[in-house]
Formats: sequence, C-alpha cells, structure tokens
Amino acid sequence: MNLKKTLLYTAVIFSFIFARGVSAITVVQNGGIIPSTIWYSKEPLVEGDVVKIHTIVYDNESQTLYGTVVFMDGEVLLGKKDFKAEPGTVSDISIVWQVTSGNHNISASIQNAHIIDKAGKSETITITKNETPESKQFIEHKVVFRPTDDTTKTVDTVFDQVGKVEKTASDIIPAPVKEIASSVFGGVENWRDANSKSTDTKIGELKNSLTILPSKDAPKNTLPTKQKFGDRPLDYLKMFALQAWAFLVGSKIVFYGLSALVLFLVLRFIWRKIFRR
Repeated sequence: MNLKKTLLYTAVIFSFIFARGVSAITVVQNGGIIPSTIWYSKEPLVEGDVVKIHTIVYDNESQTLYGTVVFMDGEVLLGKKDFKAEPGTVSDISIVWQVTSGNHNISASIQNAHIIDKAGKSETITITKNETPESKQFIEHKVVFRPTDDTTKTVDTVFDQVGKVEKTASDIIPAPVKEIASSVFGGVENWRDANSKSTDTKIGELKNSLTILPSKDAPKNTLPTKQKFGDRPLDYLKMFALQAWAFLVGSKIVFYGLSALVLFLVLRFIWRKIFRR
C-alpha cells in the first residue's frame, strides 16, 4: 500500500510540475515578423556585392518581446541578430551578406523568443508569426575573362606602357599635389561610404514609419498594413529618391563613373567659355 501511495504522490508531483511548465509558455499573436518583409539594401543583387538583408519585427502586445532573428539561405545560416521590441513599435532587423551566384531561398525566423516578467525572470513565449516566406533569388555568375597566350602578351605590353606613363606622371607631379589628391580621394570615398550606410538606415526607418500596427480592438492575428501612396505621397516619393540615391552611392562603379562624366562636362563647359569668347 505504501508503494502505491508513493507512486501516486510521485505522479501527482510530476504532473503538477509539467502543468506549471506548460502554462508558463505564453502565446503571442499580435507580434513577430511581418510576412513578406524580406528586402535588400541594394538591388538587383550582383555576385560579389556586399548588401544588407532586412526584415521587420513588430510588437503590438503589452510587454516587450525579446529574441533572435535568424536569416537562412535554404539550410545555410547567413547570420543572426538579437532584438528587443518595445510595445507598439516596429523594428528594422538586418544582417550583412556578400552575394554569391546561384539559386538562393532566403528567409528569416524568430528563435529564442521570450519576455522578462516583473521579477526579472525570462519567460519563454511562442510567437505565431515567427517567420517569413522564402525570398527566391537567382544570381548570375560573373563572366571572368581568361586571356590566351597572345592576349596575355598584348595585355602585359599595355600594362607596361601604362606603368611607364604612371611613373612619368608621378615624377612630374610634385609631392604636395600627390598628397592633396590622395587626401581628397580618401575623403570622397569616406563620404560615399558613410552616405551609403546612412541612406540604408533612412530607408529602413521610412519603411517602419509607413507600417500601421493593428488597433488594440482589432481581432487576434490581424497583420500590420502599409499606408497607401495616396495617404502619404511625399513619403513614398522620398522613399523612391532615397532608393535611387542608395543605388548611386552604393556602387563604386556607378558613383565614380558618373562623377567622372559630370567633371568632364563641367571642365568642357569652362574650357568653351574661356577659349571661345
């Protein structure tokens, strides 16, 4: 009889502990990742480029949500980022990715989701909207020129001549001028890089501001929505301008190529004004 009582008490205790463990898991329905919100800081994606992959986490609950957003390419981990989402806010979460060629199925999901209770203890939660659909991308492989023996000799000859010209120009140009030119170029490159990063941040902030969270009276599982162009046309025009600027300063080839063209046109205009009076 004592053995039966012992087994019964043990079963009751374990069931009580299990019930407490199950009840401790809170289900969050008005927070998580907004579906279909994978986007890239620079498009189209080109092999070798370094871009940011973005998604949005929102919290329309009464408590702050914590967790980790994990970015995957199929079964391959691209990166992860911890987040803290305050009630009534939208957060832009991103990682850096160097683009590779081939097929990609990029997605984001929330792991290790939890809240902090009033006692300061972490409580595991389940978020119903915890992942995005896959963003399917195909990146073409860059064609690499592989010269033959004859073309190699020709290219070597050209580079020899270019090297001689560079050496001659370097000998002719005074050292102070070279230092100034190097300093100016370094300053321009730092300015371009800083503008590229700040523009990417502004685009994320503007996307967040265009997101409308459901009202507190809305039914459960109501998703956030985007404001329409007619409601905030200036912000959508600003978004278009920022994306165009991000494309310009985000690509060295485009930025310096266009800068060289503008400089050439300005110098030609000045030349014509001076010598064709």
